[in-house]
Parts: sequence; C-alpha cells; structure tokens
Amino acid sequence: MSISGNNNKVERKIKELFYKDRARVQMTKISQFGLMEISRQRIGQSIYETFYQKCECCNGNGLKKLSPLYT
Repeated sequence: MSISGNNNKVERKIKELFYKDRARVQMTKISQFGLMEISRQRIGQSIYETFYQKCECCNGNGLKKLSPLYT
C-alpha cells in the first residue's frame, strides 16, 4: 500500500477514536512531514468555575472554594 493510503487509514482511525469526544475537535490531514494537527475546544465550565466562586469582599479579585453541598 502506498504512503498516502496508509495516511488515510490512520486519519480515519483517529477520527473514529475522537467520535465520542464531547469536545469540538478539528484535525488536519497528515502533512508531507508526517504531522497531523489536532485541536480540541472544551465544552462546559472550567475547573475553576466548577469548584470556586468569586470573592464578594474583594470584588472578584480572589476565589472562594465552594462547599461540597453546592457541587
């Protein structure tokens, strides 16, 4: 099989593996140097937004950890 045929098989397999990923995934084709660029954009809150809230005392310059009851 030619190099381009092998590259196509690899690209298809990687797309298949990323199919169930909730993040938005963008992929480029494998370049002549054998490189493939993959970028992921997370969907949802960041870890800080999940476990911390902005401090009311300092107008949001600091963070306060949320109690386990709120998570």
